[in-house]
Amino acid sequence: MLALDHIVIAAKDPQEAAKQFSLQHNVQTISGGKHKNWGTFNHLAYFSNDCYVEWLGIFDEEIANEARNPLIHQLVQSLRAGEEGPIQFAFRTSHMEQLIQYFEQASIPAIGPIPGKRHRPDGSNLSWKMLFPQGKRPLPFLIEWGEGYHVAKNKSFINSQIIAQVKTNLPVHLISSHYKLAAEPTLTLANTELLLNEHSTFSFVLR
Repeated sequence: MLALDHIVIAAKDPQEAAKQFSLQHNVQTISGGKHKNWGTFNHLAYFSNDCYVEWLGIFDEEIANEARNPLIHQLVQSLRAGEEGPIQFAFRTSHMEQLIQYFEQASIPAIGPIPGKRHRPDGSNLSWKMLFPQGKRPLPFLIEWGEGYHVAKNKSFINSQIIAQVKTNLPVHLISSHYKLAAEPTLTLANTELLLNEHSTFSFVLR
C-alpha cells in the first residue's frame, strides 16, 4: 500500500517559513540540508504517522535552473512567479520497479527513476530515488528510500501530531489510473487519508 511520504512547500526562505509554521501549529522543525546537485536546501517537520513536511528553497539558481528533476522545475517556476506554499506531495513505495513496469504496460509516461542524495547536518547521508508520472498537470511523485531512510535520527524531533488528511484538486480517475488506487474521492493510504475534490485547493490537516 502506498503511504504519504512528504509534502513539499515552496519557500524563498525555508528557515523563516518553517519558523512561522512552527509558531502557528506548535511543532518542531529542523534544518535538513542541501541537495547540491539541484541547488536546493530544506527545512523539515517530522510527524508521528511516518511522514513529514519539507520547506524547499533555492541556494543556487543556476544549478536549480539546469536540474533534470521535475520537482525542481516546479519549484523554480513557483518561486519565479512569487508563489509560495504547498506545491507537491510524494507517495512512498518499496516496490518502484513494479510501478515502472505498470507504467510501461499502461502506456503512462514517466520520468525517472531519478537518484537523489543529501548530506545531513550531522554528516550522515540520505539516498533515494524518485519517479514522476507525467500528465497535463503536475502529479504526485513516487519515492523509494535507500541509505539512511528519511526518519529523524533523533526521535525527539518527531512531533506528536499527525498529518491526518491531504486535500488535492486532482481528478479521481487520474489518481486511480496512475497509482493503482481505488476510484474513490476519499482514499485511505498506509498512514493518512487522501481527499480528491476538483474544487478544493491543495492543503493538509494536522491533528
